[in-house]
Amino acid sequence: MIRPGSFNRKGIIQRRAISVDELGEEVEAWENFVEDVWAQVMPISARGYVHGEQIADDVTHIIRFRYIAGLVAADRFIYSIRIFNFVGAPINFQDGNYMTEVRAIEIIAEPEDSA
Repeated sequence: MIRPGSFNRKGIIQRRAISVDELGEEVEAWENFVEDVWAQVMPISARGYVHGEQIADDVTHIIRFRYIAGLVAADRFIYSIRIFNFVGAPINFQDGNYMTEVRAIEIIAEPEDSA
């Protein structure tokens, strides 16, 4: 059961896109994959997230949102000025096609050049 009030962060899911520039070099960019995604963003304690018998220290948050087909581990979630890279494959919660859960690491965005 999804409690709608707990999905209180509106953001965008982005997917990495790689293209080739005029010099033949690969250029990486992010494209919006799904917009207007309402999510629940839950921080994890500093001790790390226990997954099976392994501790994943790099995971900082668990993010949940309504089920979205086609997500991959290389996607990311952005809301406000915060960026969360997915860590591992998204989970179809209880195989019910109603909620997706991802483990994520919050990253600090680099300021854009103001040349």
